[in-house]
Amino acid sequence: MAETCTSLEGQSKIQISLLSEEEAWILLQKHARIDHCSASSLLYEVARGVARECKATSEGCAIKVNVAKDHRLKANESFVSSWYVEKESEDPLPHKFDASKHEIMLIHTQSGFESSSLSFEGLKVLAIISENYGEVVLPSLPQFTHLLTNLQVLRLVGWNLGDISYLESLTELEILDLHFSRFKSLPNGIIKLNKLRMLDLTWCFVEEDYYEVVGRCSQLEELYASAIIENNGRMDSYECFLDDATFPKLQRYTLRIGELYSEYLDILYDTSRRIVHVGELDTSTIGAIMKSFLQRAEEVGLETLYGGCKSIIPEMFQAIGGMDELTVLCLRCCSEIEYLINITAFHQADSFQAMVSKLVKIELIEMISLRKVCHGTCNLYNLKTLEICGCPMLTSLFSMSVAHTLVQLQDLVITNCGELKQIIKVNEGDEGHGTSKVLDMTCLMLSKLKTLTVYNCAKLELIFPASCVESLVQLRTVQIHECSGLKYFFGHHEYDGQHFGNNTPIEFPCVELLQLIDLPNLQSLLPEKYHSRWPSLRILNCRGCPKLTTPHSELKQPHTITISYPNLIH
Repeated sequence: MAETCTSLEGQSKIQISLLSEEEAWILLQKHARIDHCSASSLLYEVARGVARECKATSEGCAIKVNVAKDHRLKANESFVSSWYVEKESEDPLPHKFDASKHEIMLIHTQSGFESSSLSFEGLKVLAIISENYGEVVLPSLPQFTHLLTNLQVLRLVGWNLGDISYLESLTELEILDLHFSRFKSLPNGIIKLNKLRMLDLTWCFVEEDYYEVVGRCSQLEELYASAIIENNGRMDSYECFLDDATFPKLQRYTLRIGELYSEYLDILYDTSRRIVHVGELDTSTIGAIMKSFLQRAEEVGLETLYGGCKSIIPEMFQAIGGMDELTVLCLRCCSEIEYLINITAFHQADSFQAMVSKLVKIELIEMISLRKVCHGTCNLYNLKTLEICGCPMLTSLFSMSVAHTLVQLQDLVITNCGELKQIIKVNEGDEGHGTSKVLDMTCLMLSKLKTLTVYNCAKLELIFPASCVESLVQLRTVQIHECSGLKYFFGHHEYDGQHFGNNTPIEFPCVELLQLIDLPNLQSLLPEKYHSRWPSLRILNCRGCPKLTTPHSELKQPHTITISYPNLIH
């Protein structure tokens, strides 16, 4: 270790204690920009190995390199990392640095570095990371690739790489990550890199089509492809990959294909292993490889879908041939879709119930023809997040019978739905349930709901029927804005008065934030004669609600901060 410090021209040596494995992992995550949730499993394994190597070093030593260079460098017998901080003109590696003894090298720099005097024969992991997003050229790398005969992991993040044909010679390469980099084309020779298990082209800028080459990399276990083809933008979904492309070993993938105009289709659910986001997909001409990706996907984002499908489930599912692993579904600007789920017109509806019940997150954005979320009886008992924005045809979200199944729902966001009158529509043919049975089944409905956000829904009449009130035991945040037609927060259906005794106080034990803004017709939070308790309320923000008669004394607690509450009844 002392020899290493000397070779690095250390200004002084300071003995330090060993890092624990977890401390080493946190340090590496911070500087190498590795997210343990969203990173590939293969890269994650390598990174954890690096962290273990740091932890396992027999003696700890921090090396203080020339202060004028304003960078930090850490090293041990087989691992060196240089995290360049501010200056762009300095070389991140000291002059005459001997790299031959190192297996792992991680460099974070704003410019290239001089490599002509370096030796890399033993290197197995090399990461050179920049934050220039493809604007700065990394000119030195091709000069020494012939020395990287043992290289297994190569990360070149944020560089202008130009011609990368030299990668064909890295026959031991297992992981290739070109995140945020710019290059001319993906060389055909990587098809012959038989050990290549992971290819990451996330947000790369490529001059030429790369799908044909990627489609022949049948050895891949992980594929992350969201590169922009600079001459043509994103390719149409039916042009991507070859018809005979196969990935028999592929276990994880994130693909962004076709014209995607919004950033909302970024990775939405970090635990997903197979993610597909597609723009302008024609459901009548889906190719075999695209069907294969969609069938196995856990998260699917569809933007500007066309081809004649009026529903996602089951019509879209039928066109694809099943989507049995789907847990996250995000739709945007799919103007032909009238129903997210429509079970009523299909004789084999039971076969689709299993698919529906797996959904954990649903986002519906700017769906101008969407009439209903669910048409018919379906189970959404695993749904945790529902976000609906800009759906002008919706008048309600769920019948009471569907709402019964929302036992896991935690976050509900509804914005810019101008025709929405009720979130849960009672007495809309509750699929054979009588009123008493409906009331009996409300004990679990919305019992996990934590966040409720409703913005700009002018015709909304009430938030929930009063029969739901007692189940909202975990509700923490309530934000209702710009709903000019809203009269009641809970209640006003004919049978609602049967659910409580007149003197029964209704408690919201966990609500910490209550925000009621610009609700000119809101009269009360609860049906007449009922009283409420809000023991955990910390922030009360109520303005633009001139008709609200709920006493301030019911809402305010000793610890409550009241931002605004005009026209109070004290």
